[in-house]
Amino acid sequence: NWMDDEPSARIIEKGTSTIVEKEFLTLMDSSVINSWGTAYRWDFGDGSSPQGPFSDSSISHTYARPGNYQVRVETTDNWGNRAIGKYLVVRPDCLYYPHVATVNDWETEICIINSSNRSTITGDFKAYADDGTLVSEINDVVLSPRARREITVGTTFTDPDRIGYIIFTANSDTIVGYTKFYCSGDYRVAIPAVKELNHDNIFISHIASDDNWFTGLSLVNVTASARTLFIESDNSLKRTLVLAPGEHKALSIRSLFSNQPQPGIKSAVIRNSAGIIGLELFGSGQQLSGILLQDHSTKEILYPHVVSTDAWWTGVVAYNCTAEVGRFDFTTFNAAGKILSTVHQNLDGHDKFMGSITSLGFPETTAWFRIKSSQSMTGFELFGTSNGLQLAGYSSIKLSATKGVFAKLEKQGFTGIAMVNASSLKARVRLSAYSDDGHMVGSLETINLAGYEKVVKVVEELFSSDITNATYIIYDSDRKIVGFQLNGSNDGMLLDGLPALR
Repeated sequence: NWMDDEPSARIIEKGTSTIVEKEFLTLMDSSVINSWGTAYRWDFGDGSSPQGPFSDSSISHTYARPGNYQVRVETTDNWGNRAIGKYLVVRPDCLYYPHVATVNDWETEICIINSSNRSTITGDFKAYADDGTLVSEINDVVLSPRARREITVGTTFTDPDRIGYIIFTANSDTIVGYTKFYCSGDYRVAIPAVKELNHDNIFISHIASDDNWFTGLSLVNVTASARTLFIESDNSLKRTLVLAPGEHKALSIRSLFSNQPQPGIKSAVIRNSAGIIGLELFGSGQQLSGILLQDHSTKEILYPHVVSTDAWWTGVVAYNCTAEVGRFDFTTFNAAGKILSTVHQNLDGHDKFMGSITSLGFPETTAWFRIKSSQSMTGFELFGTSNGLQLAGYSSIKLSATKGVFAKLEKQGFTGIAMVNASSLKARVRLSAYSDDGHMVGSLETINLAGYEKVVKVVEELFSSDITNATYIIYDSDRKIVGFQLNGSNDGMLLDGLPALR
């Protein structure tokens, strides 16, 4: 196996490398191999397939996740002489905030949390303009164990009006965070910060572009190479979008079509998305929400909270990511974890299911539900008020975990938290509240959940002690839990939702 041979050539990393896209060059001893007619085969050490043979001695590769990777190259000349080289590349841990808005009464809040109870994190914030040039930075940021830092971009960074996106580079993978946009008390939306780059097609499971609703996209190319994105809608409309290295573009769906609404577009796929991060915003009137644009898919999604009253509605989206017909099984549960109903539905390839809890016909006592599918799918959930003033949503993909962070406790309103035991076995969940300096506030609380049981409460009711000075909560469990939070303002105007971060 050539990837296991001892090295006799040398790989160097070129100066044009970025945090995530590494550019390599092979240097060889001419006494070992003749440079004429040389072919190069590469293995990048991240589980991707070996690449080549190529005639060029240099190559670039995007690493979607942080880590240390052993790169190896096999060089062979026309005479059959062979040389092997290796190189250890380090892809640092990063948090990406893929959109910043600080103009026309808009402001952006970003947050970073060190979820470790042992290690101190150090890192740097770097803020970039839409064209990828560095605008400003905050260096040597230190977060002690469990510490949290919340930053208002417009008052903390220099030249905030020029900032399109922000990257935090750290020495640890225990960082989590979010981005929050808000506008003069009229709009607010919170979205998790990005920890992993996309490396496959991005599925936009829901698009609303008509006289009442808009959909906006924010996309960033964090690699050192230009990316040509191919956007294909479910009604076969196609558009091409080119992103230069480091470039950020914010656009609406209608802007791709001569600024005309596109009511016929319900979903889309963005192809050639390796090294791209982004988010999607959708809104109507005073309602605004959004989710990350990701290449994640799964065959099981848990929707941990539903509400259907005169004042509130719940909207659900499930999208078939494949070209094949899929069988989708909807199973509803009450708060105690008892199965109430199971409904089967087939969904065509690249089609979606969308509806409210009322239109789904779920039993009245439904507290949460699960979808299992024969095909890969993605999906999200929306909560809104019937008066058209509040809207919040979050992606439902890959939420089950034994540890998580509820990243912000609302001080000018309420924070509600819902947790579902994703297992049929009893779960023991421990909750700890912390202040920004990393100190624990109040006492440790333990909640026992039966199989598939759900708990939903405002945060103060989850603790027997006073947690007034706490700013966030960490949970850990002996079973996988699906959790999310809703934050609302006292005046009933603003709402945002976040899944438990990890």
